Amino acid sequence: MKGKKFVKGTSILMIIGGIIAAIAGVIGFIGTLTLGLAFQVTGEMTLLYVAISLVVISSIIQITAGVKGLKACKSPECASKNIVYGVLIIILTFISIVVGQLSGESFNMWALVINLIVPVLYIYGLKELEKDIAVA
Repeated sequence: MKGKKFVKGTSILMIIGGIIAAIAGVIGFIGTLTLGLAFQVTGEMTLLYVAISLVVISSIIQITAGVKGLKACKSPECASKNIVYGVLIIILTFISIVVGQLSGESFNMWALVINLIVPVLYIYGLKELEKDIAVA
């Protein structure tokens, strides 16, 4: 029961966060493209395009993880398969930090911690859901 609450809560947060990130990624892409065309800059924009692509890919994975997590609440047998999504989001968080560092951005420990909280709780909830199944 405890796992179900964690998975449901974190899944909803992932869906909301994924939608917001997807919108921000699309706006960022349009803005970057507009600036690139207006100032005829190409090579210097590569890292920015990589970062925006990473945001969009990550948001799609977050939305997928959220939807699959909600389904796992209804059918807990699928819980173990969904752990991959949580791990992917954690990996993409670290890649995002590295890309930020390459672009000259200062390291922000709070951003790292905040971006890791939901996927870690998601994985924790899935593990608890698996335990709930084993007990039942």
